[in-house]
Amino acid sequence: MILSSKTKVHTNTAKGKRVLTDPKFLIGVFLIIISISLTTLLINKARGGQEYYEATKDIPAGQIITLSDLKVISARVDGDAYLRAGQLTENTLTTRTINKGEMLPKAALVKENSQAYRQIVINVTPKIPTSVKVGSKVELWVVPEENGNSPEPNKAQRLSEQVIVYNLPESQNRILTERAQAVEISVPEAELPVILEHANNQHQLVLVPKG
Repeated sequence: MILSSKTKVHTNTAKGKRVLTDPKFLIGVFLIIISISLTTLLINKARGGQEYYEATKDIPAGQIITLSDLKVISARVDGDAYLRAGQLTENTLTTRTINKGEMLPKAALVKENSQAYRQIVINVTPKIPTSVKVGSKVELWVVPEENGNSPEPNKAQRLSEQVIVYNLPESQNRILTERAQAVEISVPEAELPVILEHANNQHQLVLVPKG
């Protein structure tokens, strides 16, 4: 009786070892693990959506945005209006204040170069092209006044080709008005003295969209 019991235990142990080393058994366990992992991943993705940037503090207009100003969040958003995590490039600045807790709207972001910029308000020629939007990078030209005493007319002069538009008049006034309109712009600091000189002398300044 004792010998028979020992033989049965040995037989069961051997069968258990064979099952654990059976390729079919191992493949089945592996497939179950993969299935559970994929299901968990899909559930988490469905719950969380895509990863986006969110401002951790107020980011004022004209400031270059860095990763230290942001955190990554998971959100479900329709469309492509906001910057996704991993899409922020160097020297990107905002054309308006981004409030703490707000995701980064692509429409408020522009690419900036390394030179310093300053914000000013100038009066420009009445008719501003409708293609000029907040955040647009445009050229600034000065149109000389007519001088009947001069044998040759003065030529228009480009003051800057790196102007960023920060604020514009209401759209319904931009084409119909006959008066100069105040526009808030950001200009390279090196070009500021010349632009201010023409603005203070009330020369006719014109915003020209970049082609």
